[in-house]
Amino acid sequence: MRFVIAIVLVMFLFISHRYKVLQQMAEIEKLQQELRDAKYESLTISSSLTEASRQGEIERRIEEAGLELKVTNEPVYYLDK
Repeated sequence: MRFVIAIVLVMFLFISHRYKVLQQMAEIEKLQQELRDAKYESLTISSSLTEASRQGEIERRIEEAGLELKVTNEPVYYLDK
């Protein structure tokens, strides 16, 4: 009788352990999907920022805003101390 009880206990332990492992694997998969989504979102934002920071894009936005800023053709002067 003790042997049967021991076997039943071991079976319950195996089943509960398997259930816990399956839950952890599902959580890992969910987190990996969130990580992939975050990486793609980061890449999209980075490319948008790169596009918006190009000189031509900045000049176009300045013109659209009606600001009277112009790109200088004269070199920058440095003052020595």
